[in-house]
Amino acid sequence: MSNYHRTSTIFIFLFTFITLLPSMVTAQGALGAIKLSGNSEYAEFSNANRGITDQVTVEAWIKTTSMGHHHIISKYDRDTENGFQLLIQNGKACLAGRDGSGNYRISGYSTTIVADNNWHHLTGVVHNGTWRIYVDGVLQNELVTGYTNTVLNSNEKLLLGNYYYVYLGNHYYTGMVDEVRLWKKALTEEEIRQNMCRTLPANAPGLVAYLKLDNLAGGVVVDASPLKMNGKLINTSPAVASVPSGAPIGDKSVYRYTNRWDSSLEMVTDYANFSVFKVDPAIKGFHLYSIQSPPASTNGIGSPQEVREYYGLFKVGDTSKKYKVYFKQYGMACGGNLYRRADNTVSNWNLVADTTGSPIMLYNSSANYGEFAATSKAAPTVEISGPTSICSGTTATLTSSYTGTGKIVWNTGETSSSIKVNKSGTYTVEVTNAAGCTAKDEIQVSFTMEPVTSLPTEVFTCYGEPVILDATAEGAVYKWSSGQSTPGITVYTPATYYVTITINDCSYVKEVKVSNGECPVIPNIITPNDDGKNDLFVVQGVEPNSLQLKLYNRWGKPVYQNDNYDNSWSASALSAGTYYYCFTSRRSQKVYKGWVEVVK
Repeated sequence: MSNYHRTSTIFIFLFTFITLLPSMVTAQGALGAIKLSGNSEYAEFSNANRGITDQVTVEAWIKTTSMGHHHIISKYDRDTENGFQLLIQNGKACLAGRDGSGNYRISGYSTTIVADNNWHHLTGVVHNGTWRIYVDGVLQNELVTGYTNTVLNSNEKLLLGNYYYVYLGNHYYTGMVDEVRLWKKALTEEEIRQNMCRTLPANAPGLVAYLKLDNLAGGVVVDASPLKMNGKLINTSPAVASVPSGAPIGDKSVYRYTNRWDSSLEMVTDYANFSVFKVDPAIKGFHLYSIQSPPASTNGIGSPQEVREYYGLFKVGDTSKKYKVYFKQYGMACGGNLYRRADNTVSNWNLVADTTGSPIMLYNSSANYGEFAATSKAAPTVEISGPTSICSGTTATLTSSYTGTGKIVWNTGETSSSIKVNKSGTYTVEVTNAAGCTAKDEIQVSFTMEPVTSLPTEVFTCYGEPVILDATAEGAVYKWSSGQSTPGITVYTPATYYVTITINDCSYVKEVKVSNGECPVIPNIITPNDDGKNDLFVVQGVEPNSLQLKLYNRWGKPVYQNDNYDNSWSASALSAGTYYYCFTSRRSQKVYKGWVEVVK
């Protein structure tokens, strides 16, 4: 038990270290690849040696069905007996070449048939006289020469997809190639596994050729290594040679090779936990990778705008052996949809798993590679519609936009889709769908109070005198029935006046009645001498004919009476002296008494 515990501890530490290895590259995984027909098409680079001396590593992702003898990468000079070739023969891969010893070296062929129309990662390594071939991160064969004075540098051109010798002719490659890497050092098995399913930083130590093959514009094959020794297409064009890549390459990756799958392999990012578990023990290894940008094609994905990154896997082993994908994307409280496609060459995604009320999705598979993306189940959405500002004396109707199944609850306690409110405040509604997921919205409603003015409901004025009507209210706009738009107006005619006061889009109509009051101005002297000045006893400040007049002499004897006095009395038949009047208003029944002196 103690030995097992110690072994597990070491393994967990190593796995954690590998899992947390950072990627310094931000790209979109596999984008493009080169496709060669096997009919005189290849890419050619200069004969520069790129610093290669006694050790080398050659890597490439390939996909082919050809069982012939063809070369993937070669920089080999048979005459000087130096150089290397990464090639396929009879469907199997090997690393071959000459090391200056006079002998042709060959690592031995891989046990895996790589010409099976699947993507495979090939690595050839020469180190300390040993020639090795790896397929998908697994050492498949090796040749231990015992010769340590290895010389690999040659003056031949670096070729992609061909090897030519005058006596042997050409060995053109048929199929697709991606992510070609040439190192002037020997990579370890762990380094091969660590990097094979992720893009590299261009300044990786010892990297002397890096052909990502994403863009072949102008027939140029770009070398992304620090040496930047670009090549060119031969006997083909970008339109023919440039194709989408299906190689399982991401921006970050984790891996595990074991014969004891007693725990899951997890790819943890800022957005999700992408894992495999319940892995068949016959599976030799697994790579998980993430691509930290949306896929170029989102066909088939519902709500594709949610996809910020996507994920992939590469299984090493028998295609019939099964495993289970565990996918948990954070923030999917209402459940989610998991989509899959085989690789980047497939434009359509298929829904393979979904959940309700849980962010965890599971998928059973045996495929050697696949890519996954997830979106959330549609959470309920709700929005309150209705006015945010209400005029005093009215009610506001607030309506929830939610029409799905479940329940609606307002903070007023009401459960209907609409409510009426008549006071200021914050109103919220919470909806819950059938899956138990909730959504909430709120609205602030304010009521505009009716403005307070000094305008009375009725004004009395002395007959013929002007009256000022003032409806001033802060921040208001006015419209009087007289057509004026000022806060106050001056009127001369008794009538009923209306003013519409608008404030914060609320309009209030106020009414004021202007009535003639009785403000009689009665003279105390008249001079009826026909000079046209003060000849008549004229009363002002009252409506015409609204007064009854009785006049008396100093002894109380009536001398004049007019029930509808019209300001016409001139005392023409009377002598000078003092007379006493009594006016009685027919409107108000008020009595006005006094005296008037007649001067002749």
